[in-house]
Amino acid sequence: MNYMQLGATLFIPASHKRLEEIVCQNKYPHLKSLVIDFEDGLEESHFESAMQNINSILTNITTNSLLTFIRAKNAQHLSELLQLSHIDNITGFVLAKFSLNNAETYLSLLSSTNHVIMPSIEGEELFNHQKLYALKKIIMTNKHKILLVRFGLEDMLRQLSLRRECDESIFDLSAPASVLGNFIATFKSAGFAVSGGVYPCYRDKDGFIKDVKKH
Repeated sequence: MNYMQLGATLFIPASHKRLEEIVCQNKYPHLKSLVIDFEDGLEESHFESAMQNINSILTNITTNSLLTFIRAKNAQHLSELLQLSHIDNITGFVLAKFSLNNAETYLSLLSSTNHVIMPSIEGEELFNHQKLYALKKIIMTNKHKILLVRFGLEDMLRQLSLRRECDESIFDLSAPASVLGNFIATFKSAGFAVSGGVYPCYRDKDGFIKDVKKH
């Protein structure tokens, strides 16, 4: 699979009331890829009901052209998801808060599956070149399964106590641009595709266009 097949990926909470309609491509027929989010996008009180609902939804995507991923909350949650009877119907997983503390556990759980992987690096490794390099070495052992490496843009801004306006490019902010540049150099030089951060400004394209032109 080529990462370009993803197009513009839609993240949607696992508790969304129209999730099944979206997964079956009845609501957004031209959507190329979808991430069902059990992490930031899901309130804790909705977790159990979302888990009960997800397997019945998965039965409907056996012949679906939509590339469907689940963003697992943590390694324990990933282990639970892998026990679902229809889990092989999804394309792969986004691994939330992928770090030196959980990387090997995450990858071990998926070593015998056909799922593709998108690690999402969101923590202190973003700011430490040695730790980021160590994480890259771990990921290299599973390079054939890695579709791309995701950058936790909003997490980075939160840790820097920064926010950007919708008409700003992330590359115009000096500290974030430096962190992002190091991330791109670390993984692109090893042959990995790198995703842009989630863009939160749904009604304003100016900042997004600036990011694309400068990336």
